Amino acid sequence: MDRKPRLSSARSLVLVNVRVAVEARLSDPSLDAAAVAAAAGVSVRYANSVLAEDGTSITRLIWSRRLERCRRALEDPKQVHRRLSEIAYSWGFSDMTHFGRSFRAAFGLLPSEYRRVAQTTAVDCTDA
Repeated sequence: MDRKPRLSSARSLVLVNVRVAVEARLSDPSLDAAAVAAAAGVSVRYANSVLAEDGTSITRLIWSRRLERCRRALEDPKQVHRRLSEIAYSWGFSDMTHFGRSFRAAFGLLPSEYRRVAQTTAVDCTDA
């Protein structure tokens, strides 16, 4: 059986609290593992051990959630007027080079390319 072991209710609660803490302050560029763990009421080490069961860590969770929020903004036709840097900074990124590299690593395209493809796809869908 390749089933993951079930989390205890205490560990499940920690997992939920960590995820809520990340989501609550995702746009804060100073958000780090220590702040998340403190908000969840656990140590960084314990929070990371709980997240490890999902194959992630606090830092990776923060980055992946920020990248996902940026991806959604780039797809959103209502946000086409926003500059890439404005979107990145609004979700806690502070370095555009790092943002671009991280985005490409996660989604296979630079943010500008992703936006162009998303806009083209949206136009094609409305024409049909």
